[in-house]
Amino acid sequence: MEQFEHAMGMLDLMHTPAFCVQGGIIVKVNPAASAFLIETGTNVQTLLHIGAEEYTDFKGGSLYLTLSIAGHKLGASVTRMQEFD
Repeated sequence: MEQFEHAMGMLDLMHTPAFCVQGGIIVKVNPAASAFLIETGTNVQTLLHIGAEEYTDFKGGSLYLTLSIAGHKLGASVTRMQEFD
């Protein structure tokens, strides 16, 4: 749990948009992601432009996706840590 809390604190220090997903739902958003109107409680599938099937099948490691956020297509790197992405 301590590792998770540390990772959540690190999100706020990142200058690029970042957020944490649990069970497909965004549970933590950093200030840079808030500027893109990304909110907690959002189903991450609604943001996926390319990679929805790959994300559904994602079991661990790293994955690169394309998100559609506020009319912009943005690349996203996903890393799984326990049950959180």
